[in-house]
Formats: sequence, structure tokens, C-alpha cells
Amino acid sequence: MIAEKLTTTYGKVLITMYDNRIPVGDEYIVPLTQMELCEILGSNKTTINNLFKEYEDDGLIVVKKRRYYLTETAIDIAKKLKSIKQ
Repeated sequence: MIAEKLTTTYGKVLITMYDNRIPVGDEYIVPLTQMELCEILGSNKTTINNLFKEYEDDGLIVVKKRRYYLTETAIDIAKKLKSIKQ
């Protein structure tokens, strides 16, 4: 279940993606690579790669032409996580 994952690295990576998103039309692209996320968060590539697979499975990101797009669900979750942290 997604709710149980949100306080772990799963949530931290999602917030970082949200904070770095760029609007492209009516979508939000995340210009960061998995390696850049590793550097920002101090994680390893395997962890980030596995998280991206989970995000796809959970309907939080869509991968098109090697680019990552946040879904509306991901944006809503990230906003709520950020408000809880404050």
C-alpha cells in the first residue's frame, strides 16, 4: 500500500521529483536523471531504479521517450507530504 511507503525513501524521492518538476503543456516533466536523484538524496542507483519501477506500478509516474512525467496522483501526494512536513 502506498500510504505505508510515504515516510520512507519512497516519499523523499517523490517530493524531490515534485520540487524539481517543470510544466510542459498540461503535464509535469521531471528533468532529473536517476543518477542526479542518487546524488541529491545520497541513495544508490539500485534503490532509485527500484523506486521508479514502483512509481510506475503505483501510477505515480509515466515514462515516455526516456522522460519521467508525474501523474496528478503523484502531485497530490507530494503536496500533502510537503504540507505534513511543514
